[in-house]
Amino acid sequence: MSRFSNEQIVNRLIELYEYREGRLFSKYKKKIIDKKPKSHGDNPMKYRSIGVYMQGRERIWIFEHRIIWAILHGKMPDGCIDHINGDTLDNRIENLRDVPHYVNSRNSHLNCRNKTGVPGVFFHEKSNRYRLQTRVNGKMIYVGSFKTLDEARNARAEFDVLHGFSERHGTERRKR
Repeated sequence: MSRFSNEQIVNRLIELYEYREGRLFSKYKKKIIDKKPKSHGDNPMKYRSIGVYMQGRERIWIFEHRIIWAILHGKMPDGCIDHINGDTLDNRIENLRDVPHYVNSRNSHLNCRNKTGVPGVFFHEKSNRYRLQTRVNGKMIYVGSFKTLDEARNARAEFDVLHGFSERHGTERRKR
């Protein structure tokens, strides 16, 4: 957590950066911010993050999509910034929306540990069946047990429609 207030951070971001034609530019260096994303700290998703110097040599790291949101709206986002099309490097303002975490999680990619290719479905060896369970609004829901993966996949599709998950939910992440 930063020792700086959201207002201080937003004012600093507005001082340093501007948004033009879908890109973030430095006001001082007069160039586009186009760093390759790095996986560091809490950034396993390959978001582009920028070190912002606040006072002297004190730097805080902020994701580029949050900077763009802050300078265009004059405040930090209330929740998560969702990339509507799923591309974490497409930071055009029309591709960004401020949503609660539970909404953002309804269009997340397939977890890398998933072995069935269907979110929430796993093979239960004792029963020799596929089980479907998933979390909605923080509550774990057991949907059912199925003989085949296709039955479980169809049940998941029905569940997704019923509970407002996006079509992109559970799709594989694009390789970069």
